[in-house]
Amino acid sequence: MRTLYVIRHAKAMRPPGLADYERPLEVRGREDAARLGKWLKARSRPVDLVVHSGAKRAAETAAILAHAWNGEAPLTISKTLYEAEPEEVMTLVRALSDEDAAVAIVGHNPSFHVFAAELAQMSRGEDADQLRAKFPTCGAATFAFDVDSWRDAVARNAKLEFFVFPRKL
Repeated sequence: MRTLYVIRHAKAMRPPGLADYERPLEVRGREDAARLGKWLKARSRPVDLVVHSGAKRAAETAAILAHAWNGEAPLTISKTLYEAEPEEVMTLVRALSDEDAAVAIVGHNPSFHVFAAELAQMSRGEDADQLRAKFPTCGAATFAFDVDSWRDAVARNAKLEFFVFPRKL
């Protein structure tokens, strides 16, 4: 069994003249990420690895989540997650080490919304409906894959366990 947490970065600032990649989190974004981390700690298994895009807002979100959720889960950067196509996200997932059974990826819309909706295609219920409609900042979709290896992960064997975002916490 493999668990994948697909997490959109928290609310970020849009200062004039600052490159998109360098945008930091707003105060609300930092607070939302800490609340999500505590919520995940109380309701889900510890994460073995957190992978983020390297963009400042994704890196800040990942660090806050990892600290609140798991103490000090290892963080790693994959620039592929910045402006990635959904297929590129799945390629990254399928290349994960099988030593890491529970992995969080922190990135950006629109690719994370499309990717998560594709994974949820076989799922039903309120969480699945909300995910397909919108993937807000600091949203987290958790998928269970009934596989022994990440390389065997495909959308048809993903099961949405839950979808949460700040207004639901």
